[in-house]
Amino acid sequence: CAACWRTRRWSPARCPPRSFTAGLPLRTMLPVPMKALVDIFRHERGARWFFAAHLQGALGAGAGYIALLVLAYERLGSAWGATAVLLADLLPAMLLGPVLGAAIDRTSRLGAAVLADLIRAAAFGALVFADGAVVMIALALLAGFGTALFRPATYALLPGLVAPQRLNAANGVFNAVRDTGQLLGPVAAAGLLAVVSPGAVLGVNAVTFALSALLLCRLRGGVRRVARPAEP
Repeated sequence: CAACWRTRRWSPARCPPRSFTAGLPLRTMLPVPMKALVDIFRHERGARWFFAAHLQGALGAGAGYIALLVLAYERLGSAWGATAVLLADLLPAMLLGPVLGAAIDRTSRLGAAVLADLIRAAAFGALVFADGAVVMIALALLAGFGTALFRPATYALLPGLVAPQRLNAANGVFNAVRDTGQLLGPVAAAGLLAVVSPGAVLGVNAVTFALSALLLCRLRGGVRRVARPAEP
């Protein structure tokens, strides 16, 4: 039903599966219209910096997976060791996402996003010089924690940057930017690995996260307070 589509929450009691899109105009089932996209970037100045930082973070995360895996295999000489390092980078986002999301709701959304980028910049920068399985796994866990913190922080930050009538379109842009970064990040890493070392790619990655933190800092004072939904 239209209510389910607007809230992005489907309730089987309220809306049977077959009627989820029934009666909706075709335009509501299409991607973010170009007019809405232009409207966001024309009228929402903070959203420009936000999406630039979000794209940098998504590209960095996508590239980091590839470069970290190659670097770990190169330095540890073991596929199992490389897998352990990569899992250390991925697991925090899988396990800590809900916990960190609840914590962000009670603290600063912008501060959490900036901190996440700084953590990832420091972790990937240190990985350039790290050697040994224990050190690399520890730094990969730290980078993974930064990614786990960044995702809910940026998602919670978006409603405070755009007007309510543009929020649905902004959410569409948010998801498109994330998917683009996840797709192009590994491609960029593969291209760089053809000409430079994995350590150099991780160094570039650290710089992109630091730049993302600087872009987010430009939003200070421009994030509106968003009322929390009432507890049931």
